[in-house]
Amino acid sequence: MLAVDVSDFYRMPERMNIIEVASHSLSIMETRLRECVTRGEKLLLNPDLPETSGVLNLGQMPECMEAGYQAAKEVMPQIRRIFS
Repeated sequence: MLAVDVSDFYRMPERMNIIEVASHSLSIMETRLRECVTRGEKLLLNPDLPETSGVLNLGQMPECMEAGYQAAKEVMPQIRRIFS
C-alpha cells in the first residue's frame, strides 16, 4: 500500500473562534490516532504542503494536490520497484 501523509506539524491558530476550535480539536485527534495506528504501508509520502493548508481550507486543494504529485514524482523509482 502506498500512503500519503497530508498532516503537517500543527500550528496554533491565530484566532480562536468556533471554527478554529473545531479544527484545533480535529488536528489533535488526528495526531493522536496516527501515533496509535499500526500502518501496513510499503511507502509513505510526506508532501511539502503550503503553510496555509488545513482541514477547513479547501482553497488550497490545488496546491496540496500539486505537492502530492511532486512528492510522488521524486520517489517514482521506488514506487515502481515496490509495486511492480
